[in-house]
Amino acid sequence: MKKFLAILIAAAMVLTMAFTAFAAEAPEEGDKPVIGFVTFGLGGDFFQQLADAYVETMTNAGWEATYTDGGFDPTTQIEQCENYIAQGVDVLVCWSVAPEAMSSVVEQAMNAGIKFIAFVALTEEFDCAMVSDDAKLAEALLKEVGKWLEETYPDAEPGSIPVAVFSERDAETGVVQADVLLKVAEYLPACAEPIEVAVTEESAAAGQTAAENLYISNPEIKLFLTAHGAIGMGIEQYYTALNSPVEDYSDMGIFCINGDTSMAEFIKASAEGTNPFRGMVMTGSVQDTANEILMYAEGVMDGTYPQGYVGYAGTMFVDADTADEYIENGKVTSVTEADYDKYIVGGEEEAAEGGAVDLEAYHAYLYQWIENENANNDSMDDTMEAEFKACIDIDDYVTFPGDMIFGVMLETVVPMTFDEFVAAGGQY
Repeated sequence: MKKFLAILIAAAMVLTMAFTAFAAEAPEEGDKPVIGFVTFGLGGDFFQQLADAYVETMTNAGWEATYTDGGFDPTTQIEQCENYIAQGVDVLVCWSVAPEAMSSVVEQAMNAGIKFIAFVALTEEFDCAMVSDDAKLAEALLKEVGKWLEETYPDAEPGSIPVAVFSERDAETGVVQADVLLKVAEYLPACAEPIEVAVTEESAAAGQTAAENLYISNPEIKLFLTAHGAIGMGIEQYYTALNSPVEDYSDMGIFCINGDTSMAEFIKASAEGTNPFRGMVMTGSVQDTANEILMYAEGVMDGTYPQGYVGYAGTMFVDADTADEYIENGKVTSVTEADYDKYIVGGEEEAAEGGAVDLEAYHAYLYQWIENENANNDSMDDTMEAEFKACIDIDDYVTFPGDMIFGVMLETVVPMTFDEFVAAGGQY
């Protein structure tokens, strides 16, 4: 760790003298590193916005960047990966629909000297991975639901709130998250055992059709959960259409995993009673994710990240209270998952066991760690210490600002993320 940190600090000292050179001068034409991104699919605004942000971010950093539409289909993705291998890209990023089906093509890429980054879904082999814990992300959504239930149904009897889970099980991520959401009554006892609604594809149109069919058979449903933002929007569109059978949304809630700014606008408006879209949880903003792709791509190329490195994403909560913050800044830093723990069964005990494990405690831990490194590492000085600490202080970041070199470097070497710190009860 010390050797690794020393290298980063040495780089930081150079960058301090010429900070404007952070985005390194673009290589000469023809010498640009080349990256290809096989997306999960482009069936919604979020996916397209991510693809566009990735291209812009990589291009601005001096890369030649392209992407393909994975079409939510593993066969299509394998063919697209093979095309990128044939082109001889330097880095190949893939958000696999079926990671278990990708082993052969990943092996081909790595044998060809191409750095393979597994994005969201872990393949069997990879040079580097950018992932989230699918089950924990679904659990985080249930925590957000719990907050809304406490505010909307404070006196609800056990099993009294009818629930439907809209699932789309073509990809492993959707399977894992749907299975967690189907346990909603275990996490939130006021909820009845949910009805599972199988949706034909991950699109708003399919979600709208599924919502219409559900209303015909089960008009009593009040709570709608899905692991898919596009499906969530389809449910919202059915219930807010001109011919909607429902006019009063005060006791209805739609919640989903991942989304975009347009969805945050609906969530914000739900506080005024104009629609029932109440919240979403996300692993980061589109731009944050694009910045991370750049960071990991450069890291696997220059050896910053050893082969097999896995980086985990944090969780953002967008609801009526935080929608404005997300719309304005593209991220939510005013609350963390610890603020929502108490809303599920066992959450209060978990929070109590952790004691005062909050952002302030985590910052104190980081300050102490940086000071210890300064005291014990000849390559670090007081100026560097101040620069690293400044990253921690900016707007109470839980993850470090991706547009600052010291933040990027600090994030790569801290022994514990905020979520790991909370999980450890503040012990280190």
